[in-house]
Amino acid sequence: MKIFSTTQINITTTIAGPIAASYLLARNYKNSGQKKASLLTKFLGYMLALVIYICTVIISETVIIPTDIFKTNSLLGYVILLSLFIFLQALVAFLFSFKIKRTNATLIDKFSLTNSNTYSFIHTIPFILLGLTITFFLFVVGPFWFVFLAIYVLPNIYLHNRVKPIFVSKRSSQIFTFTFIVLVALFPVTEIIHHFPAYTFVEYALLVGYYYLPVMLYCFLLYIIVDGVLLLNRFVKLIPMHVLTSQKFRLILFGVILLTTSGIVIKGVYNFNHTQIQKYTIGVEKRATKMEHVRIAMAADFHFSEITDTDFITQFIEKINSIHPDIVLLAGDIVESDKSNAKMVFFEEQLRKIDSKYGVYAIEGNHDIYSQKNSYHFLENANIKIIRDTVFKIDNSFQLIGRRDRHYKNRKLVADLVATTNDSLPVFLLDHQPYNLENSYNSTIDVQFSGHTHHGQLFPLNFITEWIYDISWGYKKIENTHFFVTCGAQGWGPQVKTGSQSEIIQVDIDFL
Repeated sequence: MKIFSTTQINITTTIAGPIAASYLLARNYKNSGQKKASLLTKFLGYMLALVIYICTVIISETVIIPTDIFKTNSLLGYVILLSLFIFLQALVAFLFSFKIKRTNATLIDKFSLTNSNTYSFIHTIPFILLGLTITFFLFVVGPFWFVFLAIYVLPNIYLHNRVKPIFVSKRSSQIFTFTFIVLVALFPVTEIIHHFPAYTFVEYALLVGYYYLPVMLYCFLLYIIVDGVLLLNRFVKLIPMHVLTSQKFRLILFGVILLTTSGIVIKGVYNFNHTQIQKYTIGVEKRATKMEHVRIAMAADFHFSEITDTDFITQFIEKINSIHPDIVLLAGDIVESDKSNAKMVFFEEQLRKIDSKYGVYAIEGNHDIYSQKNSYHFLENANIKIIRDTVFKIDNSFQLIGRRDRHYKNRKLVADLVATTNDSLPVFLLDHQPYNLENSYNSTIDVQFSGHTHHGQLFPLNFITEWIYDISWGYKKIENTHFFVTCGAQGWGPQVKTGSQSEIIQVDIDFL
């Protein structure tokens, strides 16, 4: 019998991360005949890696990127980011070094192991290379997609292992595993290939893949809750173990979880496809404006694509026209598709039916940048005025600033845009992502409109957006600036909203 030493595992954790290190410790458990401990260790390694990746993304998005270090010196920015990543891995190695040392000491005593029973360091190299490859992949594809895939893969591994025991026979078990893998692969594969010329069935396959996301999320969360209860039952012993391990219990539990998940998703589909109007009334200093009052209708995050339901746009136009707005503002992420087709043309035609006194104005969001020129053509064909880092004066009564999206490297600063305005008139700002709000309330911005957050879209992801953004959804006044963040007229991906409801924001502004 051989094991990896504590030093080898700690070095691997620091260099290559907890996933690679967990495989070394899992090998120790497996060699000693502890299969369950081996599987649990691998799972823990994945979860610790996920925590490190998420912490790296959050710290970089909230601390490193706002310093504009990547604009002034991108190499230094990546060095700082990599140093943070290695520090977090070293911290994990330190926290778990004592546990690993005790575990190895127990194995050494139990099996009377000597130095000859320790793997040579060369055996750790494949695992270190695995960890470095994962890290390289993170920096190549970007933090969003990497973390998304990590979050997507890990719960599916858990769900597979949790549901598989229901299928007793070898053949049924194999069919389940094959079907499960196909279902899990459906989203990432179709998300990639649907951007290329493809058949209609690819769009339907993508839709199925999207709907699987909330199903996976709630099945995963429900099983986690159940497993927490089952763990507690080991101590209080309210339910006999022979009942909990029976095939009947597994089937009933699976059925209850599927029914509960179905109910949640159906309610989410309703929330997504039934737009509400959120009404606000605020007062803004009149200054030199000749107006007494202006009504603004604001929406964002449509994500128009081939899978968008045509019924949505019809009821959206009816809702927004029922407000009788003076002006309509669209705060980005309007177009998801990078293709022009009959369905997208239909959406353009419908948007031209918006009725407002001063017209419709829009800014780009990050997804509009991804879809590139098609987004701009779409907006122009829909008679929507696009504002890109410039100022529009509306009826000599108020001014509208539209910022380019945060992903656009050379976008202008709020202060630079404000400097081009007439300080005798109220100033409204459209900025897709509600980051760095201090730039607005430290300037002469009276009202800011944003979107992007979707308020998490799927509960409980709204807790994450509430942590990341000062305002994840709704209205807040900071100093003399009014901020509005919409959770979206639609959303990205699955046509499901369980953390929010599709909305149009109506803001009545009285000039005082």
